[in-house]
Amino acid sequence: MTTNGLRFQVGGTLVPGASVYVRRPEDKDFLESVLESKAWINLYGCRTMGKSSLYAQYLSTLAERGVKSIVVDVGAQIGSTARTGRDWVRILAEAVAADLTLESRSLTKAIIKLPPDVATGTALEGLVETLVSLCREPLLLILDEYDCIQELEFCDDILFAFRHIQAKQARTKSLDRLSVCLVGLQPLTRFATPLAASASPVAIPIEIRDFANTQKTLQTIISGFPEDQRPNQSVINRVLELSGGQPLLTMALLRVVAKRGCRTPSAVSRMATELVADSGLGADLQFFESIERAFIAEGGNAFAALRAYESLLQGSKEAHTAPGTDLLLLFGLVRQKKRTLEIKGELFRRRFDAAWAQRMLSRTASGMHQYRGGAKSSGKRICVINTGGTLGMVERDGIVVPPRDAEEFKSYFASLDSIAETVEFINLFPPRDSINVFPDQWTTLAQYIYTRRHDGFDGFVVAHGTDTLAYTASAVAFALGPQLRFPVVFTGAQTTPDVVYGDAHVNLYRACEVAKKDIPEVVISFGNFVYRAVRAQKKDDRRFDGFESPTYPPLAEITGEINVRRELIRELPKQKRDIQLKAEFESSILLVPQFPGLEPDFFELLGRHTCSGVIVQTLGAGNVASEFPYSFIPFVERAYRQGIPVIVTSQYPPDPGTHTKYTPAEAPLKAGAIHAGNMTLPAAVTKFRWVLADVLHRKGWGSLSAENKRKLVAKLMVEKSIVGEF
Repeated sequence: MTTNGLRFQVGGTLVPGASVYVRRPEDKDFLESVLESKAWINLYGCRTMGKSSLYAQYLSTLAERGVKSIVVDVGAQIGSTARTGRDWVRILAEAVAADLTLESRSLTKAIIKLPPDVATGTALEGLVETLVSLCREPLLLILDEYDCIQELEFCDDILFAFRHIQAKQARTKSLDRLSVCLVGLQPLTRFATPLAASASPVAIPIEIRDFANTQKTLQTIISGFPEDQRPNQSVINRVLELSGGQPLLTMALLRVVAKRGCRTPSAVSRMATELVADSGLGADLQFFESIERAFIAEGGNAFAALRAYESLLQGSKEAHTAPGTDLLLLFGLVRQKKRTLEIKGELFRRRFDAAWAQRMLSRTASGMHQYRGGAKSSGKRICVINTGGTLGMVERDGIVVPPRDAEEFKSYFASLDSIAETVEFINLFPPRDSINVFPDQWTTLAQYIYTRRHDGFDGFVVAHGTDTLAYTASAVAFALGPQLRFPVVFTGAQTTPDVVYGDAHVNLYRACEVAKKDIPEVVISFGNFVYRAVRAQKKDDRRFDGFESPTYPPLAEITGEINVRRELIRELPKQKRDIQLKAEFESSILLVPQFPGLEPDFFELLGRHTCSGVIVQTLGAGNVASEFPYSFIPFVERAYRQGIPVIVTSQYPPDPGTHTKYTPAEAPLKAGAIHAGNMTLPAAVTKFRWVLADVLHRKGWGSLSAENKRKLVAKLMVEKSIVGEF
């Protein structure tokens, strides 16, 4: 749309002097930086943020200042076809020569003479020295779309080459006239190994951000309209509210505003409603369609991102650091403010709402076929989900690291092809140590299994770190509920898969065999036994029999064959129904472990912090210190009066009813606490979070008396066993 000689350009690099361009603080940072000698700048930001438009605006200014700019589109002109670092530098030289209208041989001849295995830094040094010798003026080499180098096996070599040039500039004056600007979606440190990029920045980072709703921004936008058609500031304010300041979306809305002559905020709102429908069902903008297509193209990698986004919509604190948030930022669906994420603008919240997230989760889960094993005769289908931990790591170049993808993980367990007709491997989110698997990931796992329950799998296997394995397994058991009719088998290992005498292979193979059995429960298969998940706990960090079930016998023993004790399997409800997924878990739970001399004053936080519930972990049957000055009874009473539920549990699950025999165990119950019976600590913690997620969102919870709150939580917590937890 042309206005006043300018136009609101949508897409592509904005034409300097012909398109409306909104300056941001990053413009000043960029211009000041590139005018310094030997400058190294990393200009980055998510898609369609105007990175190329920014540097394009100043090429003529730089030329006036005597700086020769050389622009290379790394993705389009170099790509990912080079086999070595030397080849990559040679293709770069050809692209630089083309920009300078030079004969390519003038820049490549020195590189071609080098041996194929020469260090990439040496090859790049040869290029820049030749380039500087051919040009007398200061040079700015702009490498746009550099992200594609992360696909190369020698990505780190390229980053080391950049460092080599910086070191050369520090030692000699021969390269003083060279500056470099790296333009991409992510900062260089995001996809390089620590030695290559993270020890110190390769370049000064400048992140491109959305338009701020400032007076300067408003004036720039309004000046783009013909003088007799300029809207007032309230119209532009409404555009920015809808777009969240996202550059491409802002320009798209402004073009329609100019075309239709919208003169009021309400007219802008009506226009936006016509352009974008709720949940992506109906009218849509190409920009939003491209975001959705990006999620679809990511396949399985998008599931964790969509779960994180759904959690963000629900207000979860964990959503801001959950696995997958990098993808949300990369696609431009959210932005980061300090340490929290926020959804951009009203149109984003309308288009990408909870219904959209649910639909995309289902679609993504159904299409997640990252690796399928070979076909065998057993006729069974198993889905293996790798969350990380010791079992989920691989050895690469002598270092134990997370696998790049599901296929690399599967390569360590090739014999699984003999166990089932199909063994499908999934990295649901980036593999991690189990201490970093949080309630949001419990929900992600349960929701994924639920979504794929009708995809023909005989069972699911989850590879998990041992430290919190019992917690995640218990949480998934509660989330899937009593109508679960297929096995969900959690397993882990005390050694990594590269240890030939270790337990990684044995445990995963056994877990897959267990997943073929008719065990309609969430279980833990570890060592020689299969335990009900909500009855199991970790007992050892080194021995291969690292788990136990102190209050319930093993459901199966693994000897020459898997001997399932049918009489111990949980009886299914007589009325067959589909799983009723309840996968939400309350946050802000305080766990207070008891030990001799623990001072209650350390926990004077009730009322000053958001606390949804308290768990007092005792040393035995439920005894809590009751003598001054270490008595915890006033602490329990205070929580009870404030309507904060208190659960009493033990590090050693006691026999049922044992707590009624001891006065110190009765005292906290009289003060308002609820005894968790013989539940294990993992089962008690996860069930408590699960119950609170239900009751705290019930209508009228806030108006209930303290006693009625206690009774409701007690009824759901300890009066009814959900999946055999007591």
